Amino acid sequence: MDSFSYYQHMLIPNCEPHEIPSLSCLNNGLIWNSYGLKAVICRYTTNYDVLGGKNWYYVIKDTPFDISKLKSKRRYVVLQGERNFEIRLIHAEDF
Repeated sequence: MDSFSYYQHMLIPNCEPHEIPSLSCLNNGLIWNSYGLKAVICRYTTNYDVLGGKNWYYVIKDTPFDISKLKSKRRYVVLQGERNFEIRLIHAEDF
């Protein structure tokens, strides 16, 4: 049952999109009402890297992100968003 997470009434796998999650907990029905959660749908990906016949695709950016190529409004939105989080190294002994 640790192979899925609950998010907005959905069960989402905790694995990478190209990996198929363990479906045994779905087949035996134990996960649907576990922990008092009321999931109504389970979403996972099959046939990850198959061309054709899909309604949507994963888009993977494989080049560096250059913020200077954005329009000024988009650049402003991105820079405003950077003020809402911080990145720092967390040492295990501190927590």
